[in-house]
Amino acid sequence: VWMVMPLIASGDLWTQMKHRKFNRVDSVMIVHDCWLALQFLHKRVGLLHLDIKPSNLLFQGDRIYIIDFSLWERWPVPAGRQLHQLYCTEGFRPPELQPRPWGQDKTQAQLRSVVIPAVDIWTLGVVAALLAWSTLAEPAERPQMRPREWGCTTVRNRRLDRVSPVGSFLRPALDIY
Repeated sequence: VWMVMPLIASGDLWTQMKHRKFNRVDSVMIVHDCWLALQFLHKRVGLLHLDIKPSNLLFQGDRIYIIDFSLWERWPVPAGRQLHQLYCTEGFRPPELQPRPWGQDKTQAQLRSVVIPAVDIWTLGVVAALLAWSTLAEPAERPQMRPREWGCTTVRNRRLDRVSPVGSFLRPALDIY
């Protein structure tokens, strides 16, 4: 599979989020355009990206480009295809793809049942949460967010300050949970 895209001088979305405040219009446009791109990849091209995150998105004012297809898989996954044990970057990985405790690998049948388009949509949801966070204030004034700490056990064990400090936009939803 080959993809050709323009050289973007503005850099990846994560770098931009760390250095500037995004407005809601840009945030909504980014998430919507990524969703459209993922729909195209899933339904027309037959690909799963499996690693959507801000550093794999190039943003240039009015356009967003999805890059880094290093973990991609065909969709639907071919029957004989041997799947990897890990997909998605930690912090963006959906619960069903989290590594099992004590080093137990998932079977190929288990992986085949969860390596689906919903993985890309989940990771896009995490990107949307980070974009919402980037609309709150200038970078120096934002409460710190740690996507790597968003694992189910952290939330389940009520260590919410590690996931979302008091005062951040995610905290009211987590306090209810």
